[in-house]
Amino acid sequence: MQLCVYRLLLGRLLTRDRLISFGIHVPNPKCILCEVDNESMSHLFFECEVSWYIWAEQCHRALGGCDTDRGIGAIIIGIRDRRGRGQIWFKTARLRLTASV
Repeated sequence: MQLCVYRLLLGRLLTRDRLISFGIHVPNPKCILCEVDNESMSHLFFECEVSWYIWAEQCHRALGGCDTDRGIGAIIIGIRDRRGRGQIWFKTARLRLTASV
C-alpha cells in the first residue's frame, strides 16, 4: 500500500488515462468504480463519488467520526488532531486510511 501512495504522490499510478497515453489499448476508459468519467488519478481520489464514499466510511471507522463533508483536508486534520490518543491508535488509523488507497 505504501508503494501505491508513493506512486500517487509522484503522479505515476497506472490509471486508465495513463495507459492510453502510453499507447496501450484500454477497452473502456471510464472509471472502474462509477463508470461516469474517465479514470484518472484526480478523478479516482478527488472527484469520484464512489471513491469519496469509501474514504468517508474509512474515516468514520478509523477516527470514530469526522467531518467528511469538508473534504480530504478535514480527514487529514482529524488524524493529526487525534494523534495524542496514543501511538497504537494513530498507527491503526493511518494504516486503515492507507489500506483504503
